[in-house]
Amino acid sequence: MADTNLTNPRLGRFVGRPVGGEVVCAFVPPPLPPTPPIDVLALLDRLSVAERALGRLDGITTVLPRQELFLYMCQEGSGPFIPN
Repeated sequence: MADTNLTNPRLGRFVGRPVGGEVVCAFVPPPLPPTPPIDVLALLDRLSVAERALGRLDGITTVLPRQELFLYMCQEGSGPFIPN
């Protein structure tokens, strides 16, 4: 199997190789550091919002009697709405 590139080469690629009579696929990330470099300062607002959302989820799980039921609701799409 030939190398399969994703649409954006910065994301990496999947490579297939024959091993023991079957083709095994592996994800190969791009080399570091990325070109062009990632502007971390531009991402600070998004990272802050994501961190607050994780904190809210963590806070909810501390008051639940059974955390696995909460996770099941979220997976099924009937859980609480958490805005973007």
